Amino acid sequence: MMDKLFTALIMLAMNIGGRFIVMDLPQSIDQIFTSSAIMRSFVIFALFFSATQDIRYSIIFTLIFIIVMKYLLNCDSEFCLLNKEHFKSQSQSEDKEDGSKKIREEDYIKAKRIVESYIDQTYHKLA
Repeated sequence: MMDKLFTALIMLAMNIGGRFIVMDLPQSIDQIFTSSAIMRSFVIFALFFSATQDIRYSIIFTLIFIIVMKYLLNCDSEFCLLNKEHFKSQSQSEDKEDGSKKIREEDYIKAKRIVESYIDQTYHKLA
C-alpha cells in the first residue's frame, strides 16, 4: 500500500510540474482540458492508474485528490483548512506599487497564443 501511494504521489508531482513543460499545446486541446472538469478528473485518474496499475487504488486516490484540492485546499470553499488571511496578504504583496497586478509568465504565454491566433485568422481572411 505505501509503495503504491508513494509512486502515485511522485507521478502526480511530475504531472503537475509538467504543465509548465507543455506550453505548446494547440489552443483547441488546451480548451478541452480547461473547460471540462470530467477530462481533468480523467487525467488525474490516468495518472494514478499508470502509477499504481490498480483500478481500485486509482479510483480511491482520484477521489481523495478531488476532495483535497476542491474542498480542503481551495480558499473559496467553506471547508478550506488553510488560513485565508495568509493568502489575502500574500496576494496583496504581489501587487506593484502603482496598484496594478504583476503579470505571471503563464498569463503572458496564454495572451501571446491568443494574439497569434488572431493574427493567423486575420491573415487567412485577407488571403
